[in-house]
Parts: sequence; structure tokens; C-alpha cells
Amino acid sequence: MGELSGQGDWTETRAAGSGEGEKSYVLEHRTLTDGKGRSIGAFLSVRDNTAEQKTLQREIYNATHDALTQLYNRAGYELLLADMDMGRTTCWTRTASSRSMTFTAMRRGTRC
Repeated sequence: MGELSGQGDWTETRAAGSGEGEKSYVLEHRTLTDGKGRSIGAFLSVRDNTAEQKTLQREIYNATHDALTQLYNRAGYELLLADMDMGRTTCWTRTASSRSMTFTAMRRGTRC
């Protein structure tokens, strides 16, 4: 029976699409070896984790915004200031469907 070697194994999250139709996937690559450590194969697993990502984004939004005004609460401003202290540029955007403003943290020198 094959064993997982741990060498050359990786996991990453990728997004496909944009807007309401955006999907999020977790890609996992694992190498199988025999008892002597020789590679005997590999497998790639693709898992749709869109629902998990949307739930996480909603929880982050709820934790950083006031429920009534949809503006940043104290925790939201603290995260914003922490990003600025780490040298990230903050890009403010306003969505048509929302009264709130959101930001994207980018590395310094990157254009929004």
C-alpha cells in the first residue's frame, strides 16, 4: 500500500470568476511513495469551498462593521490601521448596492 510522502505536496486556494458568480476552490497535491520512499504516484484533489469562503467573508464583515450604519466599527478601524502600519496601501471603494465603503490592502507601491 502507498504512503503519503510529504515531499512535493502542496495545498492552495484559488478563485475563479468574479462578482456574484465567483467560485473558490482548494487544490491539494499529494505524492504517494512505496515503503522505500520511491514515488509511485500522485493525486490532485479539487474541492469547491465557495460556501465556506462566503460565510467567512460575511463573518469578517459583521465583525468589522456596525450593523445599523454599515460603517467600520472599532475593530474595523484597528485592522485598517494595522494594515497601514505594515506598509500596505489601502484602496477605498464603494459598491452600488451598499452604503458601506470597503478597502483592499495592497503592498506599498502597488496601484489600486
